[in-house]
Amino acid sequence: MKKLTLIPCALLLLCLSSCNKPGFDNKELPAGVAQDAVKSQTLRSRKPNILLLVADDIGYEVPAYTGGQSYQTPNIDSLARVGRQFSDANSTPLCSPSRQSFLTGKYNNQNYTTWGTMLRDQKTIANMLRSNGYATAVSGKWQLDGGDVAIRGFGFSDYLVFLPYNGGDESEENKGRYKDPTLYQKGAYLPQSATQGKYADDMFVDFTSRFIDSVNRNTSKPFFVYHSFSLCHMPFSPTPDNPDYATWDFAGGASSKKYFPDMVRYMDKEVGKLMDTLKAKNLLNNTIVIFCSDNGTPKSITSTWNNTSIDGAKGLTNVYGTHVPFIVAGPGIKPGIKNNIIDFTDLMPTMADLAGIPQPTTFGHLDGVSFYGAIYDLPFTARDWTYIYYKPLSSAGDKRFKVFARQAQYKKYDETDVNHFYDIINDPLEEHPITNPTPEQKKIKQQLNNVINTQEQYNLQ
Repeated sequence: MKKLTLIPCALLLLCLSSCNKPGFDNKELPAGVAQDAVKSQTLRSRKPNILLLVADDIGYEVPAYTGGQSYQTPNIDSLARVGRQFSDANSTPLCSPSRQSFLTGKYNNQNYTTWGTMLRDQKTIANMLRSNGYATAVSGKWQLDGGDVAIRGFGFSDYLVFLPYNGGDESEENKGRYKDPTLYQKGAYLPQSATQGKYADDMFVDFTSRFIDSVNRNTSKPFFVYHSFSLCHMPFSPTPDNPDYATWDFAGGASSKKYFPDMVRYMDKEVGKLMDTLKAKNLLNNTIVIFCSDNGTPKSITSTWNNTSIDGAKGLTNVYGTHVPFIVAGPGIKPGIKNNIIDFTDLMPTMADLAGIPQPTTFGHLDGVSFYGAIYDLPFTARDWTYIYYKPLSSAGDKRFKVFARQAQYKKYDETDVNHFYDIINDPLEEHPITNPTPEQKKIKQQLNNVINTQEQYNLQ
């Protein structure tokens, strides 16, 4: 049995290490309960830049800082050492639903209709920040359809993206995902001459770096960049650092999982490049960097984590499909680990607090709960549950359709899924439903059922 352990002791020691730190200003801020208001006002007195880094298909077991032992992630680990690590961050099991959730601050029952498409009436983090003086950009994987009209309508003033439209054919998409990529900018696909011999994630990093430099030199605005890596999505293929790269058949969509470690290492290298950009532009002392992933690791990948073999569970609703790494680093943020539950809907209210602006009141019902206080050691009310409405396709017959709520130890699926109730600490693969709950378990089960029933009032009609 694989038992879920959210915080290994080795992780705490790693977090407290001070080597190879990015140059954030982590000096002491006013402390003590009596000084909380002063501290909060100090942190909110300026609008920080925000760089949101979203890796593709990286479960919690992958980065070394969490206890991962199969991959080299020195730059992510360095960010974790100086930042606030969230050990219980929750995504949906797949990328398109996850991205809609964190961009809009809403669970998928409110606004998710089908794969790779977001309703045009939705408002995003970028809309919120742009209307409050931020220069905004998205770089990397889009996969929300609509091309230029949608990207700008969702609040991004500049962009370089992969998958601007919902093609629906992943095998065809994969041909332009990495080498000689098929990229889109300013309402048109880049000509082949602009991408020939280039690697997508290198181009995304170059774009983000240029955008940051331009905003810094030419405006007085803070920036928000949603940097969405193509890595480490399949096809599993060699990166430019691998000798096999030159002869690999990218156009044919060839894939071999032996290259997954190489892809993780290269993604981490790209994180390092972006941190170097911030350092070179003297922006570390006014930039919040958030690193996370959109869902769990692909099912074909087996990794070692804290001396335990973990099978990837992308697309599945068990903990290995939805438990993702999550780091927030920046000025005034002390290194440490927080165990409280967070989920992707929490990003919008948290970013509002980070920017020192009001949370939106015209975006419809927002499900997120700000964890700003957990970042800066201020009093806050942590959520004690999370909810997932997982319906990857619009088809009513999609057997992956799941609705569930969970708290720290227990998880309950909707009544339509045979009323399964699990202890996810001791049974993370959900192989043994609790059929004879104790009185305390019955109480928790009812509380989670109430969460599910309450959320139904917001279902998209």
